[in-house]
Amino acid sequence: MLKLEKFDFQRAFTPDYLHSVCLGVVRYTLLLVIKAKKTDAWYIGKNQMALLQLRLQGIKPPYEITRSQFKLKDIHDWKASQFRAFILYFVTLLDGIMPEPFYSHFCSLSYGLFVLLQERVKKTAVQKLAPLFNSFNRDMEFLYGPEYVTYNVHLLPHIINTCLDWGLPWDHSTFIPEWVNGKLASSCSGTQCVAEQMAQRFIMTLQLRNEALDLMEQHKLPKNVLDLLEDLICLPAGENKKFNDAKGIQIKNIKFLGRPVHRDLNPQEEHAMSLLSLMTAANDSNWEFYPRIISKYGSIFTTKCYTRSPCRTNYCALMIDGNFIFIESFALNRRSSSCLVFGYILGDVSKIVQQPKHVNLQYEDFEPIPGQTTKFEGSCGSLIAYHIEEIKIKGVLASYNSLSDTGIVTALANRIESD
Repeated sequence: MLKLEKFDFQRAFTPDYLHSVCLGVVRYTLLLVIKAKKTDAWYIGKNQMALLQLRLQGIKPPYEITRSQFKLKDIHDWKASQFRAFILYFVTLLDGIMPEPFYSHFCSLSYGLFVLLQERVKKTAVQKLAPLFNSFNRDMEFLYGPEYVTYNVHLLPHIINTCLDWGLPWDHSTFIPEWVNGKLASSCSGTQCVAEQMAQRFIMTLQLRNEALDLMEQHKLPKNVLDLLEDLICLPAGENKKFNDAKGIQIKNIKFLGRPVHRDLNPQEEHAMSLLSLMTAANDSNWEFYPRIISKYGSIFTTKCYTRSPCRTNYCALMIDGNFIFIESFALNRRSSSCLVFGYILGDVSKIVQQPKHVNLQYEDFEPIPGQTTKFEGSCGSLIAYHIEEIKIKGVLASYNSLSDTGIVTALANRIESD
């Protein structure tokens, strides 16, 4: 055995949450529930299974979740990003379907993973998750049985040390390398000499890349040619490429997209603006209303009445004051450079739906973080106006009943990961 002094093998190798959590614990637990026998304590039955499938069919994720189909019959073919989306945003669909102790157990994993996948997390918040994941392991043995405590379940507490030593899971996950694997697989055009085909295509691509880079550096090329070369040699896009390529009216770090509607403010909008002390701008008649905007991070927000993407929901946003809103309109006044978003604040019923409920844990330590799963009922009675830069991040609707105006909403964990 290799012996290296002062080398800690346990902490030097990091568990990858794509495989150990998304394709590991999450997939494993869901399959346990779906494939359960009638004698199993976690059996949910055919009627409940049909109800879960019905809830999954009602999902309308935002653009950031590229795969919108979550069919139980295809769960063996789900990608890691689908399991990640399920545990972070759609785990509440199991409420009332999965038996309560098993549901609370699964939700504790959702809570812990959501905390770890934030863009910025305090060190103390990460350390508090250690007993939560240890308890998850113990409860896995207690609820399901010792034979169900797999290697991936055992790895969960080690992820805490990995975060403290190497950074948050999204910083060193294999989601991007997995994408490169797809590129390698597509480089084969036959079933013979696969390795040689990959090597030859790689060498050709590398040579083409070097020549293209030299061409881009030595000559001033038209923008359409530059874009073609960047796509051809797969140059990293960067977070601002989508924003820069979008065609629209740019004010500050926002671009207004689509054809504007020129009109005066209605009384509700004037009242909402008065709360922002913008009465001078409110009296101005040069207002333009747009159906979409794109932020500097590449996130596209739409109004609630936008119908061009019926299978997507991009009109829910978390504001910097911690409120979720449904966006009614985007308003721009070029004369005063006023950029506003009008919407209705969602009525808060309860926060942290995935709050850990383990008896042996002091779950008051697990404080809610802005944007975590919230049940809402109805909305604020009056229209609210915000400065458009007060939009913090997009919200994901796990479920929404338009008749009763109730549902469950969660903010995107971060703006770094994408499918």
